[in-house]
Amino acid sequence: MPPLFDVPCNVKKIPPAKAGTQIAADLQLLQKRVIEYGAAAASVIASSQVIFSHDVRARAAADVSYPSFNWPLALPRDNMRDAIGAYQHGIFFSIMFSKPLPACGGGPIPDEEHRRLYERLYALVTDIESSSFYMGYQLALGLAAGNCRAVFCHSEDRCWAMVKGRGCIHPYKGRPSMETVGIDTRVMARSLSMTGESDNRLLAGLVMIV
Repeated sequence: MPPLFDVPCNVKKIPPAKAGTQIAADLQLLQKRVIEYGAAAASVIASSQVIFSHDVRARAAADVSYPSFNWPLALPRDNMRDAIGAYQHGIFFSIMFSKPLPACGGGPIPDEEHRRLYERLYALVTDIESSSFYMGYQLALGLAAGNCRAVFCHSEDRCWAMVKGRGCIHPYKGRPSMETVGIDTRVMARSLSMTGESDNRLLAGLVMIV
């Protein structure tokens, strides 16, 4: 498996518009890249294939025992459903663990091996988002899984991004998860034939690109 963050896969100027054939080719290149870097499966999707669930959003919003800047996500003036709907296409991908994963919600994640799996997912999202930027898709938006505090700041007393005058200590790694914006990753994975009805070994990432 090649190392993440070696060099950008492609560096292109940002044109005023891209032809549909070029967009399709770039999306296929990014889909191939995320598979090469360790994803179990990846699909190019339309924004209409992103599945939102009020129940998923409500569960995340109620899970406040381990808060961070990104969990639960508070966007009083923005609507992530509308934001994602403004895109046309993205990459949805999954990574799989060898055993069933417990439902950690907003964390913490007590098992170090499980935490490393989350770290791998965040790294893949960051890589594809960054690669998209260098290919001319400067508005690419990546979402991961779980609470970034539980993944990267489990040894900290708090999420420092929530403290006035402080900032995130992992600004290029931390990001919102799909569940905290109300995306049902399991239903999406099943709809794309990435997993079976009862498979709970999956973690998924999403990068909206164009």
